[in-house]
Amino acid sequence: MNTTDTILLLVAGISITAVVVFLVFRPKTDNQTYKIVQSYQNEETWNFIKDENGRVTGVTVHRKAERQS
Repeated sequence: MNTTDTILLLVAGISITAVVVFLVFRPKTDNQTYKIVQSYQNEETWNFIKDENGRVTGVTVHRKAERQS
């Protein structure tokens, strides 16, 4: 074996060892996690401002969101 083969084997060994160590020592997570989802009731009121020709020149919006129990 020449030095190039030795270096390639060393790099491959270090890479494989790093992957194995990562897979063995990584933090384990619980597969069954529960999350409480909050729901909201949204209400929007849109008022269109028109000029004398009936073209829309602006919009005012009123938004209201309440958490449902």
